[in-house]
This record gives sequence, C-alpha cells and structure tokens, in this order.
Amino acid sequence: MITFKKISWRIILMAFFFVIPVKQIYAQQSPEEKFNMVMYAIMNMYVDSVSKAEFVDRQITRMLQELDPFTMYLPAQQAKMKEQSILAQPATVPSNSISVKPSPNINNNQTSTKPINKLSSLKYYMLDKVTGFIQLTIFSEVAANEFCTAVNALKKDGMKNLIIDLRNNHGGLTDVAVEIADELLDGDKIVFTAEGAHVDRQVFKAKKSGCFEKGLLALLVNGETMSAAELFAGAIQDWDRGVIVGETTFGKGLIQETLPFQDGSAIQISVARYLTPCGRSIQKSYLDSIPSVNDKLSYVSCLNKRPLSSNMGIVPDVTVPYFPAPYETSWYMTFLFNRCAAEMAKTYQDSHVSELKYKSQERFINDFNPELLKETVKEKIRSLGMTVSEEDFNKSIDRLLLETKAYLGRSLFGSDECYYRIIAANDNPQSEHHANLVLRKAWDTIRQPAYYQHMLGKQ
Repeated sequence: MITFKKISWRIILMAFFFVIPVKQIYAQQSPEEKFNMVMYAIMNMYVDSVSKAEFVDRQITRMLQELDPFTMYLPAQQAKMKEQSILAQPATVPSNSISVKPSPNINNNQTSTKPINKLSSLKYYMLDKVTGFIQLTIFSEVAANEFCTAVNALKKDGMKNLIIDLRNNHGGLTDVAVEIADELLDGDKIVFTAEGAHVDRQVFKAKKSGCFEKGLLALLVNGETMSAAELFAGAIQDWDRGVIVGETTFGKGLIQETLPFQDGSAIQISVARYLTPCGRSIQKSYLDSIPSVNDKLSYVSCLNKRPLSSNMGIVPDVTVPYFPAPYETSWYMTFLFNRCAAEMAKTYQDSHVSELKYKSQERFINDFNPELLKETVKEKIRSLGMTVSEEDFNKSIDRLLLETKAYLGRSLFGSDECYYRIIAANDNPQSEHHANLVLRKAWDTIRQPAYYQHMLGKQ
C-alpha cells in the first residue's frame, strides 16, 4: 500500500524534474529561444519517442506552406531534380529552319523547299504583307538571338507591324526577358524592378538600340502566361509600347532563392517581388487574409497616363473571354485524332491537280471555296463506317472544311505559313476557336491604326 508520505515524496521528485524546464520556457526572451525550447521539450520530455528528422521535416513543410505558394521545403530527391532542371541548358539549333518534305508546285512542276520558320524557342511567319507573327514559347538561353533572327527575316518579307504570342509561356530566364524587351523599347526605359524587405532594390533597364523599336505591336496572353513572360508584357503595357490582347495572366511575381542543407534537402524561399515600370506587382493574392501589395492602389501608364489594372497578373487592354469550341462533336474529335483533315487534303489535291493552279498564297486563301471539300469529307465519313446525325454534321462541318483547306494550302505551297494564315483569318462563328479569335482581335487592332492608338490612350 502506498502511504501519503510516499505519494508526497513522489510529487516532490516530479516537481524537481519539471520545475526547472518550465521556468526555462517562461524565461525565453526571443521567438527563436521559444522555438528552440519547444523543440527541446518535444525531443526530451514528450511521453512518446519522436523521430527528430521526420518531425523537423514535417514542421518545416507546414511552416513554409503558410507563407506563399512558391516558398516550400524540398526533400533531397526533389531538390536534386530542381537543380538538374535549372542546370539543363536548351539545345541550340544549327539552322534557323527545319527541313520539310518538298511538295509539287502545281504551276511549274518544280519543287518548293521554303523552310518552316521554326527555332528552338519560337516560330514565326507573315500574317499579311505588313504584319509579322512570332510565337515565343519560353525565355530560354538562346531566345534573344532567335528573336532578332526572326524579326530580321520578317522585315525582309516586308514586316511593318508585329504580333508576339506569349500564350502558355511559363517564363524562363528573366535576363533574357529583359534582352528581348530591350529590342522593343527605346532609350534606357525600366523593364522591371525587384525589391524585398531583406534585399537591395534592383532595377533592370533597356540599354541598347533594338531591332523593333518602331512599328505597331500587340502581345497575346492567357492564364498560362507566367513569371518572366508577365513581366515582359507588363513592361510593354506600362510604356504604352503595344496592345495586350487575350486573358488575364497567371499572376506570379515573386522571386525565389534555394537554400540547400547538408542532407541534400533544401528550402525554396521567396525573397523579393517583381514590379512593373509604373510600380505594379503582378503577384495575385494567395491567402484571403493577406491582401495583395497593390490593394486600393491605382496606377497609370508611364507615357500616356492611361489607367492600368493592378493585382492578379496583367489585365489585357483587349479582353477576349474564353469559350469552348462549338464544333467539338464526337465525329469531329475522331477526325481530329486520326489526322483526317491532312489526309483529305492530300486526296483532294491528287484528284484536282488541274484546278489548283494558284499563283500565290493570297490568291488561294481568298479564292478557294472550302465548300468544294464537302464531298471529300462525306466520303471519309462513309469509308470509316461512321453514322453522323445531321445536327452533329452541321455543328462540325465548317471547322473540318477550314482545317482541310489549311492543310491543302500547306501542301500546295510547301510551308506552314499558308496553314496558319488560313486558320487565323477565319471569322466564321461556327468554326471559331478561342485561340484563333484572340489572334484575330490583335490582328484587327493592328490593322486599324486609329483604334490601336486609342487603346494606348493616345488622343
């Protein structure tokens, strides 16, 4: 039987072991000391044994998750993969074109070897006699040189105005984004700045005479336009250099540093934020309880003083809301996945050689009636043994005719350029795709100089 005296003695012993740590906990003067004491208590006093390494990893992960979406703990394997992706350099392309299979030129029975204008970071072609198009997929190590190569080639073809497609561009190297912006901005204009509570403010400026500082300019953007691509678009918009068309960009404007640990793990931590030339942060709010840095602030462009939207990425000057394609029936999707449009174009070309005597892409684009291809489409449906309702046929036929005409133009003139021009010029609502509508809105804006100047706030 345990006596009261024995119980009292045990209480005294327990007090001896616990009073000192408790007093030490209350004695901590800084948050760091408090944190260290909690760790000491968990590792040395908790009722169960706790694996220190696993516990620390979990707590670091939880702590960083409370900050922003890009600050995170990277386990050893994840940190290694990230390092490899950073060190991986884009492969250079020995030529500014890739070879294409020559196709018969109906007019003179010679072969056409016009290259597809495609580089490792971009592709380019002429939309019309004065409007060039460049699709920039990433700001890679070689993108700046490739951009100038494309611009100079388009100038030789008569380019006066330029559309740059930044849709689905997830960024890349910010210094390359500055280099390309420098090709479009004159003087020593600011491209963007970087600042944070614990880092010095950095200003990135244009430095040299660029390859396209004059001429009308439009940029295409969407919700997958991120990071360096957003900064690029923000600089063009802030300086009233060009019109932004499409959807609001992703909204990533924080700069991360990676701090490695000896065990191979690391933390990726946001250390600064990017600001556009007029001071806008492109970072969207990531916690309801933490307002964006731009909340309740108003901004105007640097030259024409037109009002600019802040928060949640770059808001286009011409917004084109997304809509689903109206023609995506089951039979259309079957044709799409089996590349039937290209096959039908070849079938029609082989059986109508004498009728396809077009002297130029322009004549083919303007004069060839895609309705002539309808019987070829119907024959393909029959050959596949498909049953297509009249309603579904009418929903999709215009799009199939458009795509088949585009493939026919590609085959006739030996170049992708004709294909893209046909798709881009389409204005039939029944065969409209959102991506094509965005391009056409930009194209239409550039072809109306008065409207273009109005969108930039010029009187």
